[in-house]
Amino acid sequence: MESSKKQYLIGISCTLLGAIFWGFSGASSEYLMEVYHLPAPWISMVRMLCAGIILFVWLSFKQMDGLKGIWKDKVSWKSLLAFSIVGLMANQLTYLMAISHTNAGTATVLQYIAPVFILAYICLKSHKKPNRKELIGISLTLAGIFLITTHGNIQSLVISPLGLSWGILSAITLAIYNLVPIKIIRKWGSLVVTCYGMLIGGVVGALLFQQWRIKVELDLSALGALFVVVVFGTVIPYTLYLKGVEQIGAVKASMIASVEPLAATVFTAILLGTKFTMIDIIGFLLIIATVILLAYKEEKKQHEKKKINKTSLT
Repeated sequence: MESSKKQYLIGISCTLLGAIFWGFSGASSEYLMEVYHLPAPWISMVRMLCAGIILFVWLSFKQMDGLKGIWKDKVSWKSLLAFSIVGLMANQLTYLMAISHTNAGTATVLQYIAPVFILAYICLKSHKKPNRKELIGISLTLAGIFLITTHGNIQSLVISPLGLSWGILSAITLAIYNLVPIKIIRKWGSLVVTCYGMLIGGVVGALLFQQWRIKVELDLSALGALFVVVVFGTVIPYTLYLKGVEQIGAVKASMIASVEPLAATVFTAILLGTKFTMIDIIGFLLIIATVILLAYKEEKKQHEKKKINKTSLT
């Protein structure tokens, strides 16, 4: 009993720390764009390549069979390519573009609309209508977006149309990021898939945007922020989050991870002096409430399945 409680606390701590690090990473990225005028594509490509290399070196000592084996499976490597480009690379880029046109807090919250797009895809695929809780979740999300973008005044936008567009695109790509690799993650593990996703996404992005042509001048402060984005914003939170999933399950972990937009908002306010109104905060909370509501629904469904399985065994 004591060991299970300890396991639960470790899982919560790992997931919470991972979410906070992700939030800090968003604020650090905004700092690099605002103070050093680094373009979003440059930051996203450097982040993916560096994080991918670090993960590859680490995994080469722990999961070399997985690193090699995934390329011997035709179905797996095709899914991996799709995930790397349309999922991970596209999400990294659109998220940072959303930050550049709004701020880290707002961009992170807009990205958390992703569960609604995942829900829409599942409903269309299974030819089922959303239930009452799902409709409430969609309504909360729409209300949150309305408050964040208009502050309650339907005749004006308080964030740029470009910022809103990039934010919604980042949510769509995050949905793709979550849906595409499900089978290959089950087969090869999250870290192997994420490692190659980062490497492939970084290489393809670099070739597409040719960021090496851009001259950048980085002092120690900029290098420190870049280090935070790569190590504390990518490698460490992924590892912590996956450890959390292992200890407490994906559903509880996703609920705790909804702390990320709050962390991004707080860090943006502290580090960059960004001001948020009470209406912004209410909008943020409405969208976070959707994530928790949909995750709770999924947890309840899994709990009921376990009960049915236990009953059938007895």
